[in-house]
Amino acid sequence: MSAGARATREALSEDQRRMLVGVCIVIGAIAVVPSTYDFVINPLVDGLGGSDAEVSLLRQLPSVAAVLVIFLAPVLAARFGSQRLIAVAAVFFTIGCATVATAPTLTFATLGLVLIASASSILAVVVLGMLSATVVSARSRASAFAGFALVAPVVYMAMPVLAGYLLDHTTWRAVATTWVVAGVVMIVTTRRLFAERSRTRRSQ
Repeated sequence: MSAGARATREALSEDQRRMLVGVCIVIGAIAVVPSTYDFVINPLVDGLGGSDAEVSLLRQLPSVAAVLVIFLAPVLAARFGSQRLIAVAAVFFTIGCATVATAPTLTFATLGLVLIASASSILAVVVLGMLSATVVSARSRASAFAGFALVAPVVYMAMPVLAGYLLDHTTWRAVATTWVVAGVVMIVTTRRLFAERSRTRRSQ
């Protein structure tokens, strides 16, 4: 175990470590899409018979969708509960990924990308809010956010390599399938981690 990982374990309680792992999984899963999106967009549009104008549209539309829902995330979390909202958003994220991976037309791919962007925005806001609420001391917060900050850069370094390999040997749909895998991993692991966290807190 590295010195940084050891320091993080020492600074965080078991409940906080469980929360940090869940947050890192969510952030890592949603980072899979933007880290490979530029590799996929042109082959996707070409494969589904789109035009250059539609390439430009698909580069902008997910960002617009994410901005539109980002302000709803705190309201939805307060109304339905953060863990329930994470579970629902993770399912919609995965559905969006599957829609893109299997899209027969550009319309379906666009719908899938909007779902992905919207769910990703909600997930990022809610899990970071949960982490901030759970980790309150200065030392614990520094350790938690140092661990969190490592996740996206690792994904952004690894996934473009995988995407390039897949595009060389298969099609853009294989890259989109890695998004589905990330979504499924997020659903399963966060459900187990957050369920165990809830049981731990109730027993205390």
